[in-house]
Amino acid sequence: MTPPSLDEIADRLIRLAPSHKDPHRYFEEKSELIAALRWHAANDNRRVERAA
Repeated sequence: MTPPSLDEIADRLIRLAPSHKDPHRYFEEKSELIAALRWHAANDNRRVERAA
């Protein structure tokens, strides 16, 4: 499964805020976004290495 696009990640970051009703959800969402950004960074680095 591929992670969300960078635009989708940005949209989710804009809406990211702690909730008193579900405080753990903030940290779960944050972890998911970090993982998605790291996936994009790793794939971008691989693409650059292949082009060189």
